[in-house]
Amino acid sequence: MFQKYPLLRVIIPFIIGVACFITFHDQFDRAIFGIISICLLATTIISWNWVSFKYRIIRGIFLQLSIFFIAFTYTGIYQENAFSLPSNIANDTTTYIAKIIDPPVEKQRSIKLTLLISQYKNGEKLITTNEKCLIYVYKDSLSQALEYGDEIMFRTQLKSVPSPLNPDEFNYQKSLWNKGIRFQSYLEGFSWQKIGSDKGNFIMSMAFQLRNKFLKILTEYKMDNADYGVAAAILLGYDEKLDPELSSHYSGAGVTHVLCVSGMHVGVVYMILNFFLVFLDKKQSTKILKAILLLGFVWLYSAITGLSPSVLRSAAMFSFIIIGSSLKQKVNTYHSLMASLLFLILLDPFVIFNLGLQLSYFAVFGIVWLQRPIHNLWIPKYKWVDSVWQLITVSLAAQILTTPISIFYFHQFPNYFILSNLLVVFVSTLVIYLGVAVLVVSFWHWLSNLIAYIMIWMIKLMNFLTISISDLPGAQTANIDLGFYSMIVLYLFILFTCVMLVSRNKNLIWSSLSFVIIFISMLIFDNFQEMKSNQMVIYSLNKRTIIDIKSSNKMITLCDSATYVNKEYLNYQVKTHRVAQGVVPDSVLMLTNQMLFNRDVIHIQNHFAQIGNKRIAFVNELIYADSLNPINVDFALVYGNPKLKMGYAYRGIKAKTWVFDASNSSYKVQKWQHECDSLHLKSYSIASEGALILDF
Repeated sequence: MFQKYPLLRVIIPFIIGVACFITFHDQFDRAIFGIISICLLATTIISWNWVSFKYRIIRGIFLQLSIFFIAFTYTGIYQENAFSLPSNIANDTTTYIAKIIDPPVEKQRSIKLTLLISQYKNGEKLITTNEKCLIYVYKDSLSQALEYGDEIMFRTQLKSVPSPLNPDEFNYQKSLWNKGIRFQSYLEGFSWQKIGSDKGNFIMSMAFQLRNKFLKILTEYKMDNADYGVAAAILLGYDEKLDPELSSHYSGAGVTHVLCVSGMHVGVVYMILNFFLVFLDKKQSTKILKAILLLGFVWLYSAITGLSPSVLRSAAMFSFIIIGSSLKQKVNTYHSLMASLLFLILLDPFVIFNLGLQLSYFAVFGIVWLQRPIHNLWIPKYKWVDSVWQLITVSLAAQILTTPISIFYFHQFPNYFILSNLLVVFVSTLVIYLGVAVLVVSFWHWLSNLIAYIMIWMIKLMNFLTISISDLPGAQTANIDLGFYSMIVLYLFILFTCVMLVSRNKNLIWSSLSFVIIFISMLIFDNFQEMKSNQMVIYSLNKRTIIDIKSSNKMITLCDSATYVNKEYLNYQVKTHRVAQGVVPDSVLMLTNQMLFNRDVIHIQNHFAQIGNKRIAFVNELIYADSLNPINVDFALVYGNPKLKMGYAYRGIKAKTWVFDASNSSYKVQKWQHECDSLHLKSYSIASEGALILDF
């Protein structure tokens, strides 16, 4: 395999080196790894000339280790350049000069800016730096006028992006860290000013101006908000106007990818351009001109759509194909895939943790590797049947390799993915062709209006099909808990099984069966651990009180009145931890002064609960009228922002720990904790310290 695909020798150890640095970067000295890299590389060069071919495995090991350590060191250098601000900068209010490096995003009450800080003030000196940050600016006419490439000066105290406060919560801090962002802040209207324009990259500036122009063209046609959001996303990668409810339907049907500009979109643009430039294929000199034009337009379109990782993958891959074709070289798709991935990792090592990139490469590799073998299992007699069968096999090939990672991230599986991909993807392809035509002939109003009319109805049809499929009974299998190591074992099973079927090597069946046994054993062990656990979680949710109490394979939820009425909020916020625990609540109780619940080791009456070996009091402003006699408890949970004095409260409730959840104002929590300190009482603030997890 390494002889047939030599890039594998480079890309596998390189990815492992990058991943190891990002995962364990705090535990290793980059300088030491740099020295090891140089020594190993020197040893590899020497061994290549002096070690006999008979012992080539030694040379191979040295080469793999060299690439691993080089990747580790390279990622460290990249991170050091990306995070050039001193880590203690968040302690001070400082003046910064920065430029806007992404188009501003309008939120409900603010404008979201991604900035590249070029200078900051340290005392009387301006220090040069080069680090990204996330800034939210108060929304007014001045902030709404900001554009990509504008330079601003602002004064603020940057804050580190907080780590997750709830178990199994989406790690926004890690997500931004992988994009090179450590700090964020909010600016009032008086704390910033624009000091320059057109400071961005010329090509990107032109691309974003074109995108804004195209978005304006789309607004000229009579579309409702939902249709416009889909059109802007599917054609230009602008997803800020997507309707959240409609997006959830696309997710449920398993066709979220059609709303993201990806390889299919770049491929359509490439095919259209290749068709119109076919007249340049007559001479070698004009072929080179054609290649330059194709490269320019492919990358311009990629820039217009925002250069997402999946688009970068497509643009890089098509670039290798265009260059290879113009040089009359036979293009190997696997080499193009690997070369494009290595190219993107060299540009930004942290891109390997981007979900869009991961899904994109798994899907394309699955199609390239498995689509033809699956198609050859049955050759239809009729051409139209074969065309449908080809679409089905493409969907199957992509789904096989994306299923484990999709379940790992999203905890669900679209059961009707073949139907949805067959119908929705076909219609979305028509939408792309029609949309490109609308933008190209927008100057010809009669024709563009006609094409836009057809496009709008195609979008409506696509939305209708998606909603209909996602609403079918059993449209998705939800709440699937798949751990990281289980995902790896599942991928090994898929890999060995596919290799066995494609190569027809029966000896690999034992390897496949071994991974099946390991995978099932891991699932059984995880389920056994979940069955054994008894746990109470008080979540950290702004202005809300949500408590999950899990006993074996059953769970009840206690919540405030607002959450009780809007259970969708409850499910959205705490779903991931429930999936990890392998259980969903069978009872939801509203926190009141007249609660009553008894089951197994859970006993709740009024404001008090005995949960296993833990005694808990639920404290709000109504409890003190009948609490003259002290009651001993392990925890007293204060919720609902009551009028409370700790000295008075402690006379009625003798708690080992006073817990203040996030439904209380931060001012009151600070006051209560100060009173607890003066009374020598132990306290815990959920809003600042995170969810409280009690095992019983």
